[in-house]
Amino acid sequence: MTLRAVMIGDVMALARGLSGMPADRQCIACQQAFLRTHCADKFRKRLGRVHPRWGDGSLMAFALLTYRGKRHQDLGNRAFLSALHAVLDQLLQWRQIQAARGETARRAGQVSQQQGHPTGPVWRDFEE
Repeated sequence: MTLRAVMIGDVMALARGLSGMPADRQCIACQQAFLRTHCADKFRKRLGRVHPRWGDGSLMAFALLTYRGKRHQDLGNRAFLSALHAVLDQLLQWRQIQAARGETARRAGQVSQQQGHPTGPVWRDFEE
C-alpha cells in the first residue's frame, strides 16, 4: 500500500491542517490522512472520479477538504513547525512500514510461485 508521490505542498497543507491539534493527536491524524489518501487514490483509479470526502488521492486534496479554513502559517509559528515535524516523521515511518510490507509480499509471491501457486488478487491489490 503506497501513497502517490508526495510533494512539499502536500506536506505543508497537511501540517497547516494539523497545526492546531495536540502533538499526540497529530501522529494519529497523519496516519489516518495517509490511509484515507491511499483509499481515495484507489477510488479514483477504479471509478474514474474523485472521492467525495477525501479528494483525488493527493495529501493536499485531502488536507484542503478535511481542514477547510486553515490559514497559511509561516515558519516562525511554533505550532506549525511542530506539525510539520510530525508530518515528516510520520511520512518517513509510513514509507518504512510500507517498504517492509512490500518486501514481505514480494517474498511471499516468490514462495507461492516456486510452489506453483499464483499470488492471487489479494497481493495484486496492494502492489500499485
